Amino acid sequence: MRHLSARQGESLKQRLQERATTLRAEISAALRQQDTPDTLHLANRLAETGDDALADLEISLDIASVERDMRELRQVVAALERIGKESFGVCEDCTAPIPFARLDRKSTRLNSSHT
Repeated sequence: MRHLSARQGESLKQRLQERATTLRAEISAALRQQDTPDTLHLANRLAETGDDALADLEISLDIASVERDMRELRQVVAALERIGKESFGVCEDCTAPIPFARLDRKSTRLNSSHT
C-alpha cells in the first residue's frame, strides 16, 4: 500500500466495510424471505401458469442473486484482510500499482480480481 496515502487507505477501508454491511443485510433479508409466506408467489405463479420452466427460472434467479452477493461479500472480506498489507493495491499479475481511483470505484462494488 506504499503508493496510497493513509487517508486513501482509510477511505477504501471504510467503503469496503460499508459494502460488507450492505451485502450482509441483503443476504440476510433474502434468506429470511425464504421462510415467509411472501415467497409463495413462486408457487402461486406455477399454479397460475402451469409453467414449470417459468417457476424454475424465477427460483434460479433468486438463488443466483444470493450467490452473487455472497461471492462479492467474500471478495470484500478478502480485500479488507489485505488492506493493511504492503501488497494491497498492487496487481497480483504484473505487480504494478493500481491507481487509487480504480480501487475507490471497486470498493463500492467489486467485480474483478485485481485488488
